[in-house]
Amino acid sequence: HIIDISSFSFYNNSYKKYFLYKNLIMEIFFNYFTKRNHRMKDIDYRLEKIRLKLKNPFNIAHGNSLFRESIIFTLSFKDYTGFGEAPIVPYYELKENNIIEEIKLNIEKLKKIDSPHELQILFKQFNFKSPFAECAFTTALFDVLARVDNKGYGEYIGVHAGTNTGSGIQTSYTVAYGTLDNMTEAMDKSPSEIVKIKIGFPDDMERLKSILKKLTGKVIRLDANQGWTLEETFKKIEFLNHLKEEYYKYGINFEMLEEPVKAGFSEIEKIAEMSAVPIFLDESVKSEKDLDEALNTAGDVSGIVVKTGKTGGPFKTLKLIRKARSKGFKVMIGGFIESSLGTTASAFLAPECDFADLDAPLLIENDPFCGITYEGSKVELPSKDKVGLGVSKCN
Repeated sequence: HIIDISSFSFYNNSYKKYFLYKNLIMEIFFNYFTKRNHRMKDIDYRLEKIRLKLKNPFNIAHGNSLFRESIIFTLSFKDYTGFGEAPIVPYYELKENNIIEEIKLNIEKLKKIDSPHELQILFKQFNFKSPFAECAFTTALFDVLARVDNKGYGEYIGVHAGTNTGSGIQTSYTVAYGTLDNMTEAMDKSPSEIVKIKIGFPDDMERLKSILKKLTGKVIRLDANQGWTLEETFKKIEFLNHLKEEYYKYGINFEMLEEPVKAGFSEIEKIAEMSAVPIFLDESVKSEKDLDEALNTAGDVSGIVVKTGKTGGPFKTLKLIRKARSKGFKVMIGGFIESSLGTTASAFLAPECDFADLDAPLLIENDPFCGITYEGSKVELPSKDKVGLGVSKCN
């Protein structure tokens, strides 16, 4: 007999009775199901490194790149296949062998689990030192489990409708630092009215002012990637305050400045106090512990940038998002230079965030995955009739 559990409804009584009955049926059903078909020892996997070629040199305060690399984790269970991505970010000093070995070790733990539904209880048995390895592992695993349950990825991990739901997900487009002509050309070609300009260099304020003279009606996000010294930060914040006021009449809106300096939260608090441009933390907030310290020490900061890679996957990132927003911080979901695989997984979290910076696939020329699509500044998630991430390898 095939039982459609989703059709059971006991709402005519109480929620308590509904969940009592449903949990009882689920337990009986999955005990029966597991003994015959669904033992996790049947999984198979593949790890491979890919090189993503950038359309243009990606010059930021952390360094210059012509390409970036990622570890792709493919997890197969019965007839279901899921994917996860661990971007190898140069300034995080990641070692690809460490990422691969951590995933392999946790695969062995996964094989000892009798049923995919025991993961809710046994998930703490997995152990990762690298959040990037954990991100690839958990993303692929939840992609598989969502497919097993015939659910979309967002529904499976419990994403709620929120800020970016009604009007769709709006992403910025990144302009790397370069010559004035190159940066101006990139601005002109931007598919989005929201532009993220990389700064964090000695002559960046003069370059920025020259670019602004040629613009009207843009939303500007600035990202210094911790490239300034503390002394020059205070000087450049004053300059930005004047620019913000001067160019407001031309429809230029300075939406945020991402982490301008590598400094303690107390120093960043002083910067936030004097800045007319909202300050967002990125590199310094990777975990709930970091967030707690920021909340206690840098309350005038406007928000944080979250990335599944630096935090350890979807669940940990969702938890960070919800805590930050509950405490009054704005949240932007971002990512590293990665394929449509990693970017799509991040995009599923966007409905619970205030802003999105998910343009990485637009910056690379050999994206091996198909997932999210773009229309101007709008990001479209895979079709709702697709289960799991809805990501596949491109032909």
